[in-house]
Amino acid sequence: QKRRGAVKKPAVIGALLLATSAQVLFMSMTSYAMTAHLALNLVWLHCFLRDDRRGHVAALLVGAFACGIHQVIFHPLFVAPFVLHLGLQRRWRLLLIYVVIYAAIGIGWVGYGNLAAGISGMALAAADRSAIDGLIKIICKLIGDQSVDSIELMILNLARFVAWQNMAVVPLIVIAVLHTRKIRHWPAPLLAGMASIALTLLAVGILMPFQGHGWGYRYLHGLIGIVCLLAAYGWTILVPSPDQRRPSQVWTTILGATAVSLFTLFVGQAMVIHGFAAPYARASAQIEQARAEVVIVDDRGLVYGRDLVRNDPFLRNAPKVMWLGDLDDAQIRLLCRRYSIGIFEAAHGKAAGIAFVGRQRAPVTGDTFERRRDLMASLTCGLPLPLSDR
Repeated sequence: QKRRGAVKKPAVIGALLLATSAQVLFMSMTSYAMTAHLALNLVWLHCFLRDDRRGHVAALLVGAFACGIHQVIFHPLFVAPFVLHLGLQRRWRLLLIYVVIYAAIGIGWVGYGNLAAGISGMALAAADRSAIDGLIKIICKLIGDQSVDSIELMILNLARFVAWQNMAVVPLIVIAVLHTRKIRHWPAPLLAGMASIALTLLAVGILMPFQGHGWGYRYLHGLIGIVCLLAAYGWTILVPSPDQRRPSQVWTTILGATAVSLFTLFVGQAMVIHGFAAPYARASAQIEQARAEVVIVDDRGLVYGRDLVRNDPFLRNAPKVMWLGDLDDAQIRLLCRRYSIGIFEAAHGKAAGIAFVGRQRAPVTGDTFERRRDLMASLTCGLPLPLSDR
């Protein structure tokens, strides 16, 4: 439908659902790359659907950046169904251009670490020198780590994803599916978008079903725009014509669901986030205030204690923060000789409120924390930070 009103309102619905997604709002307050994935995927889609020379050039430029902001696989999973649809349209030349350029982009980003290390003069271990071999080893390890529990975990991931969206999203998508006789008659971009979601779920379900940190399900974060477009298509099923009287009733329902999402669910979700993040914020503040040039984190027994090792990208922060598990004997001796050292350990984490699970869960391959701490003690190096009272 090309009438102005018929096009305008579904666009407003999609934007409203996106703007009131708890996952979108809360994740945008973090430093995760997922917010950038969402924005760049939508920019890429806009450029691609222009379907002219400028649009495709812009899409390729956006794609070159989007592949490098996080793990290189996520953006290509989003792009693949849209690009492959060019083959169904027999636009072989444009399809070949996208495949070749994206292959080059992928290879470039996979090898970027080695290139950056070479430029900076860093020496790499022999096992790390082949970027492609390293990527294959990581993929094989991820696949080998999977079990039957991965299925249950993916179900929980999807349930959490749904719970962190506007309450109207799922009903609208269900309406779109149930009221369409044949999904293959949907607009091609929506079909490609659904394929992007399915492809991403398949990949992360096989490779990394456990997302680690994140609000909602962050591995689908870059696809929330597609999800909202699917829901907006459900609106067009409910209100096929802007001249009908039913839009006011549907608007009331959607605005009601939005109000419930904003004023009830958001409050509970904000409390969950605060309860999880506050102990780490307190611990990080204590490290930042330490009167030492370097703070070494001995996180044995602390849940996600390694996350406290955070430094400015340009190392402008003081003190510098390091993880004991990454330091060898020579590095410890060098640090102790040149700098004043502070130690953040389990007692500090527990005082800040970080969960403690026992030191038996923190092995270090080929070495132990105890031996490294003994070495520091023999060098009269490192003073535990003062314990702070919450």
